[in-house]
Amino acid sequence: RRGGRLSLDIGYKHQYLFMTGMTSSGFPVEFWLGCGKYSKPQAALSGTLSYTMNLLDDALSINFQTYGKRLWNIVEYSGFLSEIIGGNYNLQNMLLSGNGYNYGVTAQIMKNSGRFTGWISYSWGRALRRFDNPAYPYIYPSSYERQHELNAVASYKIKRWEFGGSFIFASGLPYTPISSVYFLNQQLLVKYAERNSKNLSPYIRLDLSVSFNIRIKGRFRDGVNISVQNATAYKNQMTALLKIKDGQYSYAPTKLVIPVLPSINYYCNF
Repeated sequence: RRGGRLSLDIGYKHQYLFMTGMTSSGFPVEFWLGCGKYSKPQAALSGTLSYTMNLLDDALSINFQTYGKRLWNIVEYSGFLSEIIGGNYNLQNMLLSGNGYNYGVTAQIMKNSGRFTGWISYSWGRALRRFDNPAYPYIYPSSYERQHELNAVASYKIKRWEFGGSFIFASGLPYTPISSVYFLNQQLLVKYAERNSKNLSPYIRLDLSVSFNIRIKGRFRDGVNISVQNATAYKNQMTALLKIKDGQYSYAPTKLVIPVLPSINYYCNF
């Protein structure tokens, strides 16, 4: 059809270097591993069906996409930061290996021309894992899974000024909650519930920026940019931690100490 394009992409890939870490507990600690001692080469069979439609002389674009992916030899980390600090640590015991399934849909609207440009998109997706470990007999959501995600980006240009903003609303990451805590011979023992059976609160963030171009000569451009990350100071949850006080325990989410991050910089493009 005129103004529309339908495409189908199918691919099969191998990956010999992969990343894992402590995302199941929310800590921003990740590391890279190569296949060999701890994992076989990862493989993925994927398919994507997309439809793009251009309107108003390409000033407006609409895109719909659905995808599916079958994964083999996926590795996820099941340990916690405290286990690394402790004396008896074995990396192989902390790695879960198995297969996975990713699938979902995405819709996006883009404004491509004019002083005001930007796009907005919504996606729904699942990332499921089945591990080769008798202690994990079910299918679990991946530690990276965000079922719902809404993104919006906008930019407005007038003379030497450029104003920009981006907004993100996403489902909270899965984590493994604690079901019980008890002491035995003055040692703390923790029993966890089903893997990734709870989610943190939704992730919400608004970023704003303004730029002023001091000089524009051909390809050369320089100026000053001021930006604010998380301008609404929304306290996004990063992880859930165990807290013990007066013999009572709680497993409460933790948040960023500094929720707002402003910055100023000078840029030069040529």
